[in-house]
Amino acid sequence: MAKLYAGSATSVGSRHAVRDFFCVLVPEPHRTALGDGFTNLRHEPLGPCASADVLYDIRCSVAHEGNYWSFTMGTQEMPMVNAEAGVIARLTSQESIEIVAHGCINAANLRL
Repeated sequence: MAKLYAGSATSVGSRHAVRDFFCVLVPEPHRTALGDGFTNLRHEPLGPCASADVLYDIRCSVAHEGNYWSFTMGTQEMPMVNAEAGVIARLTSQESIEIVAHGCINAANLRL
């Protein structure tokens, strides 16, 4: 979505586009929810841009390596420790879907 938003005249790398999407196009309070949804192993929130990097790394792991089992999203009752990534996922799958949806809607509204 961030690459589509940037337009064909702009050359943006995938990681940069994902960061732009989550750090610029996702509106508040959803951006803050993303940033608080992932913490380091000391339970400190990563913030939206570092959380965007986590999501991008997951995407690359799944898309390029077929590794879809090593990262688990949290639930309302239980955050998931993902030791290999050094991240605790407090964000649920449903919350991440809502964050992405709000970012897409915001990008579309900004283009209209």
